Amino acid sequence: MEYGLLSQITIKGKITLPSSARCSICNEPLKETTREMAKSHVPEYTYNTFSSFKHCTKCGRFYWKGSHQENLQKKLSDLLYRS
Repeated sequence: MEYGLLSQITIKGKITLPSSARCSICNEPLKETTREMAKSHVPEYTYNTFSSFKHCTKCGRFYWKGSHQENLQKKLSDLLYRS
């Protein structure tokens, strides 16, 4: 699997994940929110499929753990732990 420029970066030291999720638009910490609050802000399929949502109180964007998160974690894992 090819990752372009990412594959050329050598990472030294320990990688730590942030303790809380942040908005990809404005970098504000995300807050847990109810499904009902998210209902009018996410696609119907998403609302019916997921039970946990987060919300950015600064820009109003809603987030959920979709396949994009799993795909990113797999790509990073492949990149960091390839032999």
